[in-house]
Amino acid sequence: MTESSYAAEPWISLLGEARRAPVGPAGTPVHAFRASAARSPGNPALACSRS
Repeated sequence: MTESSYAAEPWISLLGEARRAPVGPAGTPVHAFRASAARSPGNPALACSRS
């Protein structure tokens, strides 16, 4: 009998397939901004508040 691939981290089996993928940081703040804007195109990207 072989050991489950999730034996060391049993909580991973609770995640969906898409959430099991490795996560890495974006290359630069510009890449992170573009990725965030692409994920939610209807939301404001920047806000300016002057006091």
